[in-house]
Amino acid sequence: MKSSFLLPLLALTLVLGGRSAVAQSLKVGTVDVKRVFENYDKAKAAEAKINETREAAKKELEDRVATYKKAAEDFKKLNEDLAALAPSDDARAEKQKVRATKAAELQSMEQEIRSFQAAREKQIQEQALAVRTELEGEVSKVVADIAKAGHYNVILNKSARTASGVPIVLYSLDEYEFTDDVIKAINQAAGNPSSNSPVGTPATGAGKK
Repeated sequence: MKSSFLLPLLALTLVLGGRSAVAQSLKVGTVDVKRVFENYDKAKAAEAKINETREAAKKELEDRVATYKKAAEDFKKLNEDLAALAPSDDARAEKQKVRATKAAELQSMEQEIRSFQAAREKQIQEQALAVRTELEGEVSKVVADIAKAGHYNVILNKSARTASGVPIVLYSLDEYEFTDDVIKAINQAAGNPSSNSPVGTPATGAGKK
């Protein structure tokens, strides 16, 4: 738990201290990564696609469950019919065979439903993770490009929190935040320009000492 606080506090000390030669030369910027993802067109499209996949899987699961419930109702009716027959009834033996077959089918359907649900959940999770990893790489590259152009030494994620929920960035000057620039640049890089600003152009006032 201690280690989760040490790095953020150290970074803030360097930013706010301002007396040492290192602190004076260190240029720290902030980016609200959460807001970047919320406004990244490609991320929104990817999320919509994953939600479509999730809804399709949900619909297929519901169809399988509905089929199982119908089979279960038929099995219940078969048991009732069997119970109504006299032990000496010639049809009893035949219905018992049918019941055994139906019971095995129901058991198989239950297993198939569980397997289907587990497989689809795993597939969607892996898809979401792969997309998230790709998008994070793209965002990180744009942040790095803008940071290098603005001669920043450190970039902090303004929306990040520690494991206990404490914001990592407790205070920062707005002039050192370039979230909007990242949003503009990354949408341009993805072929969805949202501004006329060139990639890597810092916001007005960004990077002032």
